[in-house]
Amino acid sequence: MTNKTSGHQFLILGILLAVIFWMTDTLVHHIFFDEKLELIPNTINELWMRTTIIVLLIIFGAYVDHHNRILLSQEQEKLQIYKATVHSTQHILNNLLNQMQLIRLEMENPGQYKEELKKTFESCFKEGKSLVERLSTVNALTPEEIIRSVNPEHMAN
Repeated sequence: MTNKTSGHQFLILGILLAVIFWMTDTLVHHIFFDEKLELIPNTINELWMRTTIIVLLIIFGAYVDHHNRILLSQEQEKLQIYKATVHSTQHILNNLLNQMQLIRLEMENPGQYKEELKKTFESCFKEGKSLVERLSTVNALTPEEIIRSVNPEHMAN
């Protein structure tokens, strides 16, 4: 389940919180300290403190947005790897089942030699086992590498 969030929602939230903080601090100084209602304080110390806090809120919003994008990217990559693994496993099982169906049809043919049928069965079994082993030993967990490990067209690679 992926989270479809806007690219800068936490940065926007940080800016909004910074503006709310600035306004609230202005009102607190006016109401509780009987200062004039000034959006921009006339003392350097007060201006410096407010500016530091709003800059920190905005930087934190940008930081959270950045890490949120990284986490979403990692989640997408894991989903692609999972889908490639499931697709590859399905490919192996479909091949094995098709080959087993062929053997069953050949067994119904009265003129077929049992030794040849046994060799065909062993070949199918070994191929299925080999493909599963190749899938389980993929080193680079990328969708392309997983698919390549079981795709008969790429077996020589």
